[in-house]
Order: sequence, then structure tokens, then C-alpha cells
Amino acid sequence: MKFPGEESDRLLITYDGGRPYEIDPVTLKLITPIGKRKEWRPEFKIPKYPFNPILSTAHPGFDPYNSQLFTVNYGRSLANFIETLPQIDDLPQKFKDFLEKLSGLEDFVYLVRWDGTNPLERWKLVNSDGSSIVIKQSIHQIGVTEDYVVLMDTSFTMGLEQVLNNPDPDNQPLERKLRKLLEEAPSPNSVLYIVRREDLKQKPGQHPDSEESEVEIVAYRVSIPLEASHFLVDYENPNQKITLHGSQQPQPGRRTRAKFQTSGGRSRH
Repeated sequence: MKFPGEESDRLLITYDGGRPYEIDPVTLKLITPIGKRKEWRPEFKIPKYPFNPILSTAHPGFDPYNSQLFTVNYGRSLANFIETLPQIDDLPQKFKDFLEKLSGLEDFVYLVRWDGTNPLERWKLVNSDGSSIVIKQSIHQIGVTEDYVVLMDTSFTMGLEQVLNNPDPDNQPLERKLRKLLEEAPSPNSVLYIVRREDLKQKPGQHPDSEESEVEIVAYRVSIPLEASHFLVDYENPNQKITLHGSQQPQPGRRTRAKFQTSGGRSRH
């Protein structure tokens, strides 16, 4: 990405389980994390621990015309995670006891914007009825167009075994059993959340580095009948039309064809 007035491009290293970091594009040495720790809301807090788990996206979006980087910061409630456990009754009691300590987890999604210099700006995304958005798998990738930001709940699943790792690291048989018990097949559908960039202009976001109140905006939900983890969007939106190019990643035994269009938050399959 390249910001105005700068001579060279800037390079980020990004992943689903933490905030992005800027690295030198020539030497690949670490420069800085993007945003302070207080600007990112962790999935849960561990006292006196400097690297609390943060859910973000491995593929943020950069708008080269407006010099804006978009990424996400989200969380999943304990109930959300438990719904994905196919054999919860078979979990070891030690792990169930560990889950009880995480009862304060919440569902939340923030759209985060950065101009390359100033503190992060974010908006809390909600459904059209004002309820919290629930991410069932992961926001592995987002897309940025001239008029919209597109988030996808992708088939790249993030389960408890990835967020928490093994609570008993010296017990390898337990680790193997947990991975088997906690894995679930991805959903056969991909859910999109569409944010109008005009709404971002009308409601300036919160700067989490300050004491400002949260700012909520609506993300419009669209479900498409296929599994996908990666996609691209055309930058232009003629007649408010979003053109999305997705790579289907079906599970064994699933074959689906879909044709869809979105316009102003509506869809046709």
C-alpha cells in the first residue's frame, strides 16, 4: 500500500489471529504493529499478558484511490463457539472447566479504518434490527469497492482449538483428541455483510485510543449458496451493483452452482 506524499510502498504482514504488523519491504525487519493494544478489542483478556488473542482478517482491503486501509476486529461468544462443537459431551472435564472461565465472551464486529498516520477509526457493525452480528466461522477476507466494504463469513473456520490452543500443552494425546472433537465441517453457505461507505462519511467512527463512545452502523446481510474463503470485488459499482468473484471450496460430496447479484443490500440467487 502507498499513502500520499510517501516515496515507496509499505508492506503489512497479516493473519487471522492478531493485529497486522508493518515490516520493511526490503529488509523484512519488523517496524511496528498497526494500532496500540488499547485500539484492539481482544477475544478475551489474560491479566498481565501482552499478547491477548485478537480476531482480525488475513486479507484486509486497501483503497489506493482514497488511501485508506480497511480491516476488522471481531469476537465470538462462548455460546457461538459451543454451537460449532460436534461432540461437546465427549470433551474432557478439564477442558469443560476451562470453558467455564470464558463465559464473558461476546459477539462483536468492528470495521476498522486507517490512513497510515493517525490513530485507528472504527465502527461497530450491527444487523438492520440493531442486534449484534454473529460470525460463525471467520472473516478471512474483506473487499473494498468504490461505494462499499464487503465482509465475508468464510469457510476458513476458526474453532476453539485455534483460539485457545491446548490448555494442557504437555499432554499430546489430549491435544490430538481435542483437535478431533473441536473440528466441524464448514457451512455450505457464505454470508456477506455489506457496509455502505456513504454511511461512514455521515457517521464518523470512534477512535478507540480516546474516550469516545462507540458508533454503530448497519451491515446488510446476504447469504450465497456456496463455501468460499477468498474473493475479489470490482472497484466500480455501476447502478449500485456489486460484482464479486469468489472461488468455491466445496467439502467432499458437495457440488453447488450459484449466480447472484447484490444491490443496495438486496440479493438475487
